[in-house]
Amino acid sequence: MVSGASRTAYWASNFVVDFAYHQLIALIARLGIHLFEIDAPDIEHVFFYFSLTNTVFIYAFSFFFDTDSKASVFVRILYFVLGGVAPIAIQVLQVVNPATQEVGRMLSEYFYPWPIYNLNNSYLSIKHRNIIALILYKPEGHFQPLDWEISGKAIQDLQNCLLCCLAVVVVIELGFYKCLIKPVYEPITLYAGYYYKALRPKKRKKLYSIRKDCHRMDIEASDDEEDRRNTLAARKLLKVVDNDPEREEKRVLKQCKDKRKTEVALTIC
Repeated sequence: MVSGASRTAYWASNFVVDFAYHQLIALIARLGIHLFEIDAPDIEHVFFYFSLTNTVFIYAFSFFFDTDSKASVFVRILYFVLGGVAPIAIQVLQVVNPATQEVGRMLSEYFYPWPIYNLNNSYLSIKHRNIIALILYKPEGHFQPLDWEISGKAIQDLQNCLLCCLAVVVVIELGFYKCLIKPVYEPITLYAGYYYKALRPKKRKKLYSIRKDCHRMDIEASDDEEDRRNTLAARKLLKVVDNDPEREEKRVLKQCKDKRKTEVALTIC
């Protein structure tokens, strides 16, 4: 962040410069299309939306890397695959047979969120729109450059990508913790602290009391006379029933022996 500049001024200035740089390259590309007499009318609409989207997309994508060099290398590889290999592969699949056309349509759904794919695929579709019309059994010249089947879907995907990337930049820049984590995390931590410090001990105490009563009732309902006698003695002497019957029996016997020793000592005296 530039010292003394607000976040809005910083990002706005970067966006204006990067957008102008994209538009300059788009102008050079449009001049090349005109000089080489390539049939790609209305391609400037795609260039405009790509300049808007790709700038914000790079901003959002760079947040996931700790250094500029890592982000640069990854973006170059990604753009080579999605901007060069993928559009050509999809165009080839569309002209082989119906099976490959279906595969191409399925794969293109995974490529549409990426701006560079939408740019190059739109250019190829506009250039080969008459071939696409023949494949779809339409007369030659049926499709216009900005129709949905040619570049309309790609332009809409660029617009959607622009909104999503802008939201990512705003959320991360304003504070991911403040915007998303804090409204969810703080109530959970507050309840968790209350549960483990106040509510859970009360529940555990109540549960232990219920288990103790259930255990006492099970022993009292037992057919074993010795078991019942030991339980009654334990309740009378210890005022508590242990969850372990063996340990409870040992405690009861020890208390009975101590009581008998006391009575014998008093008799002798």
